Amino acid sequence: MLLLVVIAACKNKNEDFIRIDPYDKQVIDYFEQIALGFSDGSISQITRKWKAPMKVYMSGSPSEPLKNELNKIVTEINSIATDGFQIEVTEDSLGANFDIIIGTAKQYYTIFPSQGDTTSTFAGNYYIYWHNKSNIFYGNMFIDVTQGTFSYSTFLLRRLLTNAIGLTNQSHEYQNSIFYSGWETVNSYQRIDKDMIRLLYHPDMQTGWNAEVARTKVLNILMNEK
Repeated sequence: MLLLVVIAACKNKNEDFIRIDPYDKQVIDYFEQIALGFSDGSISQITRKWKAPMKVYMSGSPSEPLKNELNKIVTEINSIATDGFQIEVTEDSLGANFDIIIGTAKQYYTIFPSQGDTTSTFAGNYYIYWHNKSNIFYGNMFIDVTQGTFSYSTFLLRRLLTNAIGLTNQSHEYQNSIFYSGWETVNSYQRIDKDMIRLLYHPDMQTGWNAEVARTKVLNILMNEK
């Protein structure tokens, strides 16, 4: 028999009890962890996402396998989003609004000096910019393919690109998740990862929502799918 968890949702003075299964409860909790603000807590904890297409330009010294991996990740994200959001890989550097640099931290921070120190030894990092406090309109990232294996580079590509669409946090909750904060090389989305993308890029999910509003909306989306 399916074990059910009861969550109370107050619509008026009388409480209506909505039954959701344990996995749905995990999804609601995980969305709050992953999709609101940044892990250091210095930025407001609200939902952020792209409202316009994300046009990705990869420069530096990418190998063909890494380019293929980028196309694979983009295809996966595009197939999950249902609010009209799409990522396009472009060869037009001037028309891009998200730059991926395949190179060292020194090369990256030389191009974007306001974002870090050229003495950094990071193997990868990303930055995103938004207006109206929540709508992402530009970003960039780098991957140093000389640090680690090809598998590690593809993990960083998947992880950082997924962060850059607005799923910016990490968690200790699920070891095989792309958002896991420990040292893991994950090269595919788990079910709960796909749900994070799906819920953020659902037509009913808007930017600028705090934890209370976002949790309620996620609950409503999940209940409407029953």
